[in-house]
Amino acid sequence: MSNLIRSNFARELQLINEAEEYTAYGIKNPALTKAVSSKKAQFDKYLQNLQRTGGSPFADMIKTLNSLSGKDLAIFVEGLGKYSSLEALQPNYLKEVNSSSFSNGLFNTQSKGIGPGELWLAWVVDGVRISGGGESFDVTHNEKGQYEVKSYADSHSPFRLGNAGAASQFVWLRKMRHVAEITEEIVAIPGLKDMHPEIFNAAATVNSRGEGKSAASDFSRGEVSKELISSVIDFIKIAKEQLANRSTGYDIIEVKSTSPGNPNMSFIIEPAKEADIKAGKFKIIKQVNMADVSNEEALYRMLAKNEYVRAGVESLVKDINDGLANVEKKYAKMKFVVFRKEAMNITSGLKKVQGTDIASQYGAGKEAIFGMSGALLRVREDA
Repeated sequence: MSNLIRSNFARELQLINEAEEYTAYGIKNPALTKAVSSKKAQFDKYLQNLQRTGGSPFADMIKTLNSLSGKDLAIFVEGLGKYSSLEALQPNYLKEVNSSSFSNGLFNTQSKGIGPGELWLAWVVDGVRISGGGESFDVTHNEKGQYEVKSYADSHSPFRLGNAGAASQFVWLRKMRHVAEITEEIVAIPGLKDMHPEIFNAAATVNSRGEGKSAASDFSRGEVSKELISSVIDFIKIAKEQLANRSTGYDIIEVKSTSPGNPNMSFIIEPAKEADIKAGKFKIIKQVNMADVSNEEALYRMLAKNEYVRAGVESLVKDINDGLANVEKKYAKMKFVVFRKEAMNITSGLKKVQGTDIASQYGAGKEAIFGMSGALLRVREDA
């Protein structure tokens, strides 16, 4: 038997063995088995990772592999494990995703439980594995690097977070709900419109969406429109300005008892300084019900007790950015991979609010960096 015959025989035997090996994965495409023989190590790793993922992603991709032929088969083999890391792929993302109808189609494939781009990454980056059930990240690279994948190739919007973005976790949302509750209390007293028109009108704007709609409830549900957050911020600014114009000093005294049955009492006093109060030098004018905000003193005391009204929008900005920083901490062991129309962004950071013009940075527009809807925070990668 000639060396050439022996060589061909050995080659055919190897292909038969490989075909039997891949049959265990459900591969029934002889042309694929033959074509990937030049990249056997990469294809073996690729199949092993798919099998570990399991479920629909595995079944759907095996179906795709079994259908490959001709040009698509050649493209699959050429692109298999073409890049050593996601970072290596990053500058060539647009070129690769649009290089063929097969590549673009695989990128946009959505199998149950995963999003666009994940099956594509597992193909084009050597060692990428799509997460299985119970894992808190979307893909891993060589079992080390962990990535959260977000496909926003057709949108300039901030992307939606998972559990780390649950509305209940953000202090600023709870505090804004309290501001909204204050506005609802104010508009419930029509007489305040004549007494304090600036404050009343600002509160009315917050609650101008019609009967049955509650601004406070929207904050509670984590369903906050750009219009709502803008109107509440305007109320904060106006109320803070009104507070700043008051120079009454101490003008309310509260009296409490340690004996059961004696109710707390509040009194309006002539404006006094701290030293006068400590010396007992103050004059009571009348008793006041602090729960009745139709009384001017009760109204302003209610406003002064609210942190955002008292400290201003700067305090809100700090809470928002602290919340975004806490999200970063929760994702500290992984990076965000965000597919945009113009680029593939890889980062562990999130953009923060700059300055005090929060409304222009809120929502779903191109300039927005964060938003809250469906009880989940939406954020923008810092790329």
